[in-house]
Amino acid sequence: LTTAQLERRRLRALLMGRGLAEAMPMPFLAPGDLERSGLPDDGITIANPLVAEESVLRTSLLPGLVRALATNAARRNTGVGLWEIGHVFRRPVAADADLPDEREVLGVALGGRDAAEAVHEWRAVAEALGVTDVAVRNEVVPGLHPTRSARLVGPAGETVGALGEVDPEVLAAHGIGER
Repeated sequence: LTTAQLERRRLRALLMGRGLAEAMPMPFLAPGDLERSGLPDDGITIANPLVAEESVLRTSLLPGLVRALATNAARRNTGVGLWEIGHVFRRPVAADADLPDEREVLGVALGGRDAAEAVHEWRAVAEALGVTDVAVRNEVVPGLHPTRSARLVGPAGETVGALGEVDPEVLAAHGIGER
């Protein structure tokens, strides 16, 4: 197995061992789903989607995970912990690039838990992957609570992730009554 495959397997085992369930949302969103999740509306629109309600490629795992929490909340199944290893798509950085910038990322959603729990989960992930040089910096992150969010910053000052509580407005927009 490649290093990436081994890391993915290690993450899956860790997250399932911590009582979290794997979510598998589609990488396609409806127009407006990014904004409804508190994110910039900068998704890539597909030229000929199968259905109009799935015509935007996701730039974040947040909309799909929040939608999965909302589905559970609507069925009175609260306190659900979910995770996804999936692809996100961003506009290409180079003007002459033909394809979007596609990356595999990890997302974890902890229904009914606070930002301190998110930090605790991040530390478990970092330890499992042997990551030691990423700092947790309190900052405002789109889609997350303005005072209960942070960026994960690498040694060169680059943002490698984010964590915190989902913004209460995003939760309300999805009919979720828990943190």
